[in-house]
Amino acid sequence: MIELATIGCHSIKGNPQKAIDYIVNLNKTELHLIESKGCNASTAALEWSQNNNAANQTSDSSIDDVGAYHFRQAFPKGSIEPEEAFEISKQWIEAATGGNHKYVLAVHTDKEHIHTHIIVNPMNEVTKKKWNLYYKREIPEFKRISDRICLEENQPVLSHSDSKGMSYYEWQMKNKGDTLKDIIKKTIDATIPLVSDYDQFKNYLTKLGYEIEDGVDLSEPLDQEDEFRYSLNEKMFIPEMETETHYFTRIPFTKDYMYLPKENTEWTYNNTTCFVKLGLKEQFEIYNKDGQYINDKTVEMIKGRFDDKTRTGRQGLRIKVPGSKKFIRCDNIGEKYKLDNVINRIFEEGRIVLDPNVEKILNGNMSEKEQIKLRKDFYETASIKTKYSQSRFYEMTKQQKFVYFKTKELQSRLDNFYQLDRISEDISNLENLKNLRISLIEYLNVINSKINEVEIEYQELINQQMEGTIDVTEFEINNFIVENIAPLRQERLDTKNQIDDLKDRIEKAQEHINRQQVNDIER
Repeated sequence: MIELATIGCHSIKGNPQKAIDYIVNLNKTELHLIESKGCNASTAALEWSQNNNAANQTSDSSIDDVGAYHFRQAFPKGSIEPEEAFEISKQWIEAATGGNHKYVLAVHTDKEHIHTHIIVNPMNEVTKKKWNLYYKREIPEFKRISDRICLEENQPVLSHSDSKGMSYYEWQMKNKGDTLKDIIKKTIDATIPLVSDYDQFKNYLTKLGYEIEDGVDLSEPLDQEDEFRYSLNEKMFIPEMETETHYFTRIPFTKDYMYLPKENTEWTYNNTTCFVKLGLKEQFEIYNKDGQYINDKTVEMIKGRFDDKTRTGRQGLRIKVPGSKKFIRCDNIGEKYKLDNVINRIFEEGRIVLDPNVEKILNGNMSEKEQIKLRKDFYETASIKTKYSQSRFYEMTKQQKFVYFKTKELQSRLDNFYQLDRISEDISNLENLKNLRISLIEYLNVINSKINEVEIEYQELINQQMEGTIDVTEFEINNFIVENIAPLRQERLDTKNQIDDLKDRIEKAQEHINRQQVNDIER
């Protein structure tokens, strides 16, 4: 099916004034592109509310909750002038509502494509009944009306699929933030062009707050190591050929054997595995199973047959993202993120001379505040997206982190104090009460920061809905509030009540102490 302009609609629960203020914003439209039918845009919601409450209401509470309907009519890019869109949208909304509803209409010109927002009062001015919009049936009819009017005005066609907004799920996926693996990949890719060697790479990431494990001893370059370490299973040993100073072992994946000096070995894991350390240039006689000499070979010539344990510790690059609880093995992320490949990429893609800004960072002692700012700037440069909860966690100070993780402990201590009814107990615990109140105030600051962040995310969601870039239902909007905003606000209220209660207890205890001191002086 082809269309001439796309139509979208959603209901607004409660007071629609914010939505009206949004569509008449002169940063998005112009005065001559705004139309208010039967109302004033500045006070429309108040007028509608008073009139609607005075009229007969339906018994359906879900309809009564609807404060307005928000329509959006979008035109193909470059197909129409704002004034033409203004006239078409007025014709369309009059036809769609039968001319019986008040509305505020505004044509927005701040995007590449012209589009019109219309906030409609659900109260029918003739019947005095609320409009119960049945989307599945009426939206297609609204689109047909729009197509007819556009054709009459000689507007070009637009494929419906060209202008479909994201679903709410797609919007969530787009904004949910990178996974830990994504963050590490972007971190490595962004850091390699800034450094000239692997040592600088590690130190820079450490300054950013990452933790790194790789089992690499950087005191000597990897390509100049003169030792080789490997492990052998007990099944590779031939006990009957063993001597006082040497083991007789098979070389894996061959029929060849060699004598291994016992002084270079160490048994672990219940004597089932033997760890061996040999010099790469060291030469050994090679035998068959019966002990007959075959030839001589150096360790370097046969090292490929063994499980290489040259790098101490857990081999391979492992990185822990700031704020995360676990290391991620880079071997599991992708071939080019393996340790050896990262080192090779630094050699091939890195700088000849260390980036001056990175050099300053590596040479200077950084405060935690400076480290947080550095990490935030780096994330922006590397296009790293963090989830709300995660990004806020990264920005917490040490004290905030302490309070964040100690919340249950604080609550437990608070509960204990609530069980103390005697004023003498409060007096004896006065300092603890004061310290607890300070901790709760700090925690309240953390909660307020979280609330501000979530409310910004909520406003972005509403703006995206108004602009039609996402397809989100009122249920999903309400669900977002219930899951993300409401719990935080309740937590803030509970914490404030706890702080106030502690303040009363402290003041009463302090007042009793002061009174006791006065009595002591008078005596």
